[in-house]
Amino acid sequence: MARKYSTKSKSRGWPVQVFFNILNLAAINAWILYKQTTEERISRQEFLFQLAEELATEYRDLQEQETKSMEKTSADSTTISERRKA
Repeated sequence: MARKYSTKSKSRGWPVQVFFNILNLAAINAWILYKQTTEERISRQEFLFQLAEELATEYRDLQEQETKSMEKTSADSTTISERRKA
């Protein structure tokens, strides 16, 4: 089952291979649990694409929030330094 849509890479290091095997098993377990709890018939490939999309969206949102907070902090520090000069 893990061979068809695998996350394995051609790394020679065994720790990396173990990590990718664990990642494959976690994805298979998540897919099985999703199918059982939602009773939705979804292919493993479609599930993996949806999972990747949701994880990427969450990561992207967090990055945008951090960027905005850094811009605000930068603008606030500029304002403070301008006040000190005046």
